[in-house]
Amino acid sequence: KPSIYWYWLPDPVPAEIESVRLAYPDFTAGCAAGNTKTPDGPVMCDYPETAMKKLGSARLAQAPEALYMLQRLEITSPQIQGIMSNLTASDGTSRTYREAACLFAQSHMDLFRKFVPDCIAKPLVAPQNGDLVFDAEKLECVATTVYNKSNFQHTCFSGQDAGTEDRSATTVRVGLRPSLASRLTTTVAIILLKDLLGYTVEVVDLAGAPPADWGPEMSALLYDVDITNAHAAPGSSAYRQYTQVAKTVLDLGEVGWGERYGMYTFSPNLDTHLNADYFKYWQGTSAPSAAGYPKFGDVDLPSVLGASFPVCSRTDFSWCGSGALEGYWAPPQCLAQPSGCLEFFMDSPARNTAYFEQLTRNLGLVVVHGYYGSKLVDLLKQRHTQGSPTVFWHWEPSPLLALLGAVRVSFPDFSLGCNTADNQDANSGELLCDAPEATMMKLGTARLPSHAPEAAYFLTQFRVLKADVTSMMLMHSEGGGTKDDNDAACSFMRQNMDTFRTFVPTCISRPRVFPNVDIGDTVFNPDSLSCETLTCPEHQVLVASGARVFCQDCSKGLVPSSNQKDCSFCEAGTAVGPNRTQCVACPPGDFAEFRGSTECTQCAKGRFSSGIGQTICTLCAEGSYSNSLGQTACEVCGSQRTTH
Repeated sequence: KPSIYWYWLPDPVPAEIESVRLAYPDFTAGCAAGNTKTPDGPVMCDYPETAMKKLGSARLAQAPEALYMLQRLEITSPQIQGIMSNLTASDGTSRTYREAACLFAQSHMDLFRKFVPDCIAKPLVAPQNGDLVFDAEKLECVATTVYNKSNFQHTCFSGQDAGTEDRSATTVRVGLRPSLASRLTTTVAIILLKDLLGYTVEVVDLAGAPPADWGPEMSALLYDVDITNAHAAPGSSAYRQYTQVAKTVLDLGEVGWGERYGMYTFSPNLDTHLNADYFKYWQGTSAPSAAGYPKFGDVDLPSVLGASFPVCSRTDFSWCGSGALEGYWAPPQCLAQPSGCLEFFMDSPARNTAYFEQLTRNLGLVVVHGYYGSKLVDLLKQRHTQGSPTVFWHWEPSPLLALLGAVRVSFPDFSLGCNTADNQDANSGELLCDAPEATMMKLGTARLPSHAPEAAYFLTQFRVLKADVTSMMLMHSEGGGTKDDNDAACSFMRQNMDTFRTFVPTCISRPRVFPNVDIGDTVFNPDSLSCETLTCPEHQVLVASGARVFCQDCSKGLVPSSNQKDCSFCEAGTAVGPNRTQCVACPPGDFAEFRGSTECTQCAKGRFSSGIGQTICTLCAEGSYSNSLGQTACEVCGSQRTTH
């Protein structure tokens, strides 16, 4: 029978009874504003559709793959109707909602794979170049770059200087960052891992790797260890995501030095111009000009760069100069007459973008910034040789600063939060404080403690200070010396081996192996990742299982030897004492017939033992008796009585 009825969509009932929706004038925003919810109200438009929203608790961030899927999940009204049509089977029997949804998903897998791609459904253990891996911080699947890698072959310590353990069956992958300070620091760690701990070390070349990608790369096990990472500051979103939420990366602590960008000047200039390393010196031009510092145009920037001019281009950075200032940036105080301003020599606007440009503008420095890119280092060396005063952008620690005898120009001190005004725009940023030092963090994969526990322990202890890095740089060919990375690191370590041995104590470099280990020795505990002094309760002995040494009770009837390294039986006539540390002679009235007795036994009725340490009880002689247990002597029968 034809019928018109009220109902809702989506729902299986309208489909089951073959219904269509009755159309009213289209709903538009506000058309039902006068709804009085009574039949005589003024409404003249159809009922609106209510959008269904997906919601998740804040803790869902702890399941980033689930969050990724749910953010992308879309199911349309026709698809919902398709699922509902599965609620009734062809034979008329009913299905559960789960069964209906499962049938629909199975027949539409191409659709649902968009929401659950393989990077989260089937993550790769060893991804190759171009494979997609899940970035839990960015919540996206990103293409993997597999970096060049090779086994470390250089030997610094051998023989008596090296470790005794062969752990070469275990490979530790160590990422090598490109700066000289990072290379030298990491090489020191690699030498200790190989020569003193006996691991095979695979060096992963991170020359082209963005340091900020450490999270997804280490989660994908592209490398196990990153010794010098400036982009893993505790409190950052990436740090929280990978070390605290996903827990795929371990914080192994600070390495001991930090990286800091800044403006520098040659130190010999300070002998006669004492304030050249203070920013206020550059708020005027007379003193710097008298000292011979260059003005805008003194150095022909286009000629220096040649075909690579300009490095600072408005195509890439809108604040770069144009016209006569092409390749430069000038603050407002220099725009009208740039030739009257001094010049600071910069690398690329992509490095430490616009930080010191903002300071120049906001602190009123009468300075134009020129960008020399890859030509900067050679230009600085040339000017240093010529004795030409220069202020330039660089970073520390760096061998160039040692070569040039450069010192840092001071700006207002950095304090926590003062750099929040940095918008990386030279013309609008409000920075007023110096650049901070970026702490170098040591990072390890979550598998490191179980994969290479001694390496994990060593790396938590390992530290290299800025003074150490500077010393190695001066030995290096890039710092004026003659050595390469391996030889510079090795030479420095040999000169300071007492320090480095504190990071690799004998408990892991030359461990004592059972049975050549005693109570009081220091041994490595892989469970707690610590070196511990061996102690056992007096009633226990040392035992070994593989490389692990632990304490264990002696079996029944045995007591620890004097060195607590093995157990021995109690001899006949003795038994295990109450504290289980030694054998005790049986008292009179008791006996222990066999060795290994756990306790002494009382003599039976009719028997006695008069001394200590007896192995049997003696029968009472004829005419004497013992009518209770544990007697030390027999009593004589009374007059005219005997025993039988």
